[in-house]
Amino acid sequence: NHAQAWDALKKAKPDLLLLDFASGLDEGLNLLKKIAGDPSKRGLKIIAGSSQTLEKGRSTLMQAGAHEHITKPYNYSDLLQRLKILLP
Repeated sequence: NHAQAWDALKKAKPDLLLLDFASGLDEGLNLLKKIAGDPSKRGLKIIAGSSQTLEKGRSTLMQAGAHEHITKPYNYSDLLQRLKILLP
C-alpha cells in the first residue's frame, strides 16, 4: 500500500522509483505529489506506470511529479530506454 511505500521511501535513498498505478489513480497521485513535494527527494527520478493512454491522464501524472510515463502492459525495451534517459 502507499503508506508502506512512503515509509520505506523515507528510509531509502533510491535514484529511481517505478510507481505502478495498479490500485487507482487518486491514491497513487497523492503519493506522487507527496514525493515530489518532499525536499529530501528532489533528486529522485520517477517513472509512472499506468493504463492511462489518454494525454490528459499522462499530463496529470507528469504535472504531479513524474519524470516519465509508461503505459501498461509494459514494453521492456521502452522501459529500458526511459531508464537510460533518466539514469545516464
